[in-house]
Amino acid sequence: MGKKSNKAPPAPDPVATARAQGQANKEAVYESARVNQINERSPYGSVRYTGEIGEPDRTRITELDPSSQAQLDQRNQLAELLGGSALNRAGQVPSSPFEIQGSMPRVSDYDTSTMEQRQFDRAMDLMRPELDRQERRFEQTMADRGLPIGAEAYDDARGQFDRSRDDMVKGAAFDAMRAGQAEQSRLYNLGRTERGDQINEQLLTRQQPMNELAAILQGSPAFQNPSFGSPAQYQVAPSDIMGATFNKYQGDLNAWNAQNQSRNAMFGGLAQLGSAAIPFAFK
Repeated sequence: MGKKSNKAPPAPDPVATARAQGQANKEAVYESARVNQINERSPYGSVRYTGEIGEPDRTRITELDPSSQAQLDQRNQLAELLGGSALNRAGQVPSSPFEIQGSMPRVSDYDTSTMEQRQFDRAMDLMRPELDRQERRFEQTMADRGLPIGAEAYDDARGQFDRSRDDMVKGAAFDAMRAGQAEQSRLYNLGRTERGDQINEQLLTRQQPMNELAAILQGSPAFQNPSFGSPAQYQVAPSDIMGATFNKYQGDLNAWNAQNQSRNAMFGGLAQLGSAAIPFAFK
């Protein structure tokens, strides 16, 4: 019978094992790409691959059908034209802060004193004939009653007559003031309206270039980008060469350890039997 070797199993070469695992990983990546990178075709166009898998010239090419390609070309041409127009409009957009020209009107800006005076003078012109008639009627009444100027009764009647006439004049003056206030309010409201129109015109002048620019930027026609269905993706797992190699080594090592333990146990038993037999040999 041949003598069995008692040497421990050799450990696997880590460099060779890693190289083998790397090759397995590379092959798995290649196989995954091969089953996943498939050519596609749809009503909008097609997708194809050129070059070798894993090489720098590997390329995914998307080609549109003639109708979709024509739409894309037209959209690009229109976008280029609109882009040029947008650049021209952008130069017209104001860059300075917005400033309102002029000041807000105030009520005090409108002086209606001249108009009030004219209103009062006109009222007095209308009342003067009546005031003159009342004056003549008063004097005639005083004469008919025999009340001379300077008499107490005459002075009382004159005072009452003058107060009545003053009330009429004051009423005309108040009417003129109220008319002036109404005119002042009317002019103020007209001023505010005109002011608002001026501001709106300034805003329109400022915003119009912006509105035109926004309309140009939004004017590009919509184009439906063609879509392609996503094929099923498969992941090919690489073989676990490193795991299998080291598992085999560990199994061999465990078996070698078990074999050594069994041999040591056997030799230990023989040694005990031999030591027990020595005393009997010398009797």
